[in-house]
Order: sequence, then structure tokens, then C-alpha cells
Amino acid sequence: MVDAPVGYQCPDCASPKNSKVVNVANQSFLSKMPIVTRSILVACVAIFAIGLLTGGSVFAAKDFGMFPPAVAQGEFYRLLTATFLHAGFLHIAFNMYALYLLGPGLEYYLGTRRYVAVYFLAAVGASVTSYYFSDIAIVSVGASGAIFGLMTATMVIGRAIRADTTQLATLLLVNLLIGAVAHGIDWRAHLGGAAVGAAVAFVMVQSDTKRNKNLEWAGLAVIALVLVGLTIMRTNDIQQLVSGF
Repeated sequence: MVDAPVGYQCPDCASPKNSKVVNVANQSFLSKMPIVTRSILVACVAIFAIGLLTGGSVFAAKDFGMFPPAVAQGEFYRLLTATFLHAGFLHIAFNMYALYLLGPGLEYYLGTRRYVAVYFLAAVGASVTSYYFSDIAIVSVGASGAIFGLMTATMVIGRAIRADTTQLATLLLVNLLIGAVAHGIDWRAHLGGAAVGAAVAFVMVQSDTKRNKNLEWAGLAVIALVLVGLTIMRTNDIQQLVSGF
């Protein structure tokens, strides 16, 4: 990957000869970003701002965060809504900066549909992993899992096009280690997002290599079914645990 006006792009995308290259010289900060990345960033910031203005009464973690007992009672939307919530200024600042660096280049390279698949499967995968492996009393929020998914997806695609991903791999490892030792960080969600992001990108790379789009659809379906299966199993476990009291 190479430096681009926003984030990173593969050498082909960054080439002046490529018709995909967008003229960003006279565009605003937000308009430089492709639509999905921009929408996610604006949504996260807007939700955080509304939460501040309302004293946390709107979009509160207790209502929309990944809280296992609530999810087990049927509030499965929390597995996605939690990824748009943040616990503080530093939390959202780091995540949105990472999204700003990683998102545009990957979205330009993959296209809107594939980028949506990478981001949201990684986001839900992070929540499902936290749901399945974390303590029942945890409340988890943040786009970090999805960001880790973008990192690993970029690495998988970078390897496929023979780009140097050493720095990104180092950054990923450092952040995983920080999450594992620091208090209050849901490292399980980070691992889950990273694993799903890598898996989705791998499926896409194999689909392109073999020129078989059906392979991509099948692979994404398998990943989605695995996440659904883990959710069902954890839900049954929690319901049995609660009913035992």
C-alpha cells in the first residue's frame, strides 16, 4: 500500500493512469472520503455528540451496548449498535483516526459493496466474539473491532498484491498486546474483529484469484452462519444460566 490523499491505496489505485483516482485537491475533509467510510465516521461522531448533549440519556451503552443478558433476551441489534458507541473522547478519537487512515484506501480498492461486507462483518464478528467469550456482566462498545478487521483485511489484500505490510502488522500486534494487558479494553472483540476481517478479505482474494464470484458469496455466507451459530449457542447458555437462579 502507498500513501494517498486520504489513507492508503494499492499501487494500481494510486496510479495517475487509473480512472478510479479521485481529484481531492479542492475538496473538504469529509468529501475526500468515499461514501461508506464517511457515513460511518459521521454517524459515530454524531452519536457521540448527541450522547454528550443529552447527558448520555440517548444512545446510552446500557440501552445499545453489547450487554450479554440483554442480547440473550432478544436484543440482537446490540451486536451492531454497540459498534457505533464510544466510551470517551480518546476512545472515539483513536478509532475515528484509524478509520480515516485505513478506510478510504480499502474502500476505493474493494468498492462499496465489498467494503461494506468487510467492515460490518468484522464489526458484528467483534461483538459476537465478545458476547461468546466474555463475562456475562460486561458492557462492550466501540468501533475498535471493526477497525482491527480493516487492518487485517488490508494486510491480507496487501500480501496478495505483494505490498509491504510490515508496519501495519507491527501496529496490529502492538495494539493487540495493549488490549490484552490494559484494563477496560475488550481484547476479545479486537481479536474477533481481526479474525473476521482477515477471513472476509481472504475469501475475496481467493474469489478474484479463481475468478469465481460464487466462491465469494459462499465464503461470506459461511462466515455469517458461523457468527449466527455462535450467537445462538451463547444465547442458549446465558438463558440456561439465568433460569438456574
